[in-house]
Amino acid sequence: MKRIFVLGKDRSGTKWLSNIILNSDKVKGIQSEYHRGIVETNLFEVFPSIFGTLNRIDNYIAFVETFTSGDFFRLTGLEKKLLYENRFKDYLTVFEFVMDAFTRKEGGKAWLQKAHILNFFKLKKKFPDANFIIIERAFLDNVKSAINFQKKIGIKGSLTREVLLYILSKKARKKIIRKFPVFFIKYSDIKNKNIELLIKIFEFAGIEFKECFLDVSYRKNTSFSNREEKERYGKWFDVKSLFLYYLFSCIPFKIMILFYALYRKCFSKTSIIGGSFSLISDEFSLEKVEY
Repeated sequence: MKRIFVLGKDRSGTKWLSNIILNSDKVKGIQSEYHRGIVETNLFEVFPSIFGTLNRIDNYIAFVETFTSGDFFRLTGLEKKLLYENRFKDYLTVFEFVMDAFTRKEGGKAWLQKAHILNFFKLKKKFPDANFIIIERAFLDNVKSAINFQKKIGIKGSLTREVLLYILSKKARKKIIRKFPVFFIKYSDIKNKNIELLIKIFEFAGIEFKECFLDVSYRKNTSFSNREEKERYGKWFDVKSLFLYYLFSCIPFKIMILFYALYRKCFSKTSIIGGSFSLISDEFSLEKVEY
């Protein structure tokens, strides 16, 4: 079974590209209208931070009960008991089992998941034969989109954090491309419908390309409601962003990784991905994030 990962910094087009590839009936991924297509998973970063080692039975039960209540698992149609009948030791093995079982159930030949590019090294270690597609978006467009999206869902965005993550992602991407056989594409290539490059992506993943795949049925995952909303970010925002860009660019990758890890430990709270429990919100008529 083929495994495909679409990686990039958030707001770089990973969802858009994933939905295009998932238009092939050979490739399966967990999608829903509410999530505007592919559903993100908390298995790579969030759940490990919350529940810790799965070797402790209480941790395992707490994890399983939370994970199986979320959209990602419920949309697979799999049964919770499978995670108790198979006692897994780590989160990536749970992810592999769920995706393999879901894809077999749906009659697919491959599965696809999107994730942040900083997850590449652990994903590559777990899935050495997987196909990795990396996407990058222009700096200012990405930062504006990320901050505006956070505002839309009620989170106060941090320019410093977004620039730091962009530079970290860029340095990681350069390191990855030098060492590993991955496919690199820019957000602008999808926006401009670069058919030749998109055909190569499908060939890289071992999937037949059809031009109709470009027509994604889900709502666009845009951060801006209109052009005026984007233009509110004036020249002063650009100046501050570029200053931080060049400042962080001077810092070696290893030091940046350590700095970011320290920042997350001291100042950043672990937060569930927005909308992870939208099905429960609907069942009990609870408030939920509207993208």
